[in-house]
Amino acid sequence: GLVPTVKRYAEAFKEKTGLDVVVLNTGIERRLESHHEVVLFRAIQTLLANVRDHAQATQVKITIDLDEKNARASIEDNGVGFDPEIVETEEYESRSLNVLCNQIELLGGMVEIDSKPGEGARIVVRLSTEDQV
Repeated sequence: GLVPTVKRYAEAFKEKTGLDVVVLNTGIERRLESHHEVVLFRAIQTLLANVRDHAQATQVKITIDLDEKNARASIEDNGVGFDPEIVETEEYESRSLNVLCNQIELLGGMVEIDSKPGEGARIVVRLSTEDQV
């Protein structure tokens, strides 16, 4: 399942980077369709890589919240933060965060970015896990 996989990945990430990574599961324990699990796991991988490469953070909190119809993953760090508007600019277009936002939106989900320079970042990925007919 998604939560145990993220926990294992977070442990390995912590060992490699020295970052203090915590994984919380605030929703129900359940399996998602495999394509939803893959998309959310890749989103978490991408966001952790961004924290490692850009945030200068010492702590990261990953919260996974699953209910019957939706999946939500949030990644929160205590790093340097950034201006979320930059993600929408042309020179930023090929960056992983922009690509992630586009992928999630293509699947009918959304990405919320809450950050300010000097104040860390919180990025939330939401995905409906109901199969669209």
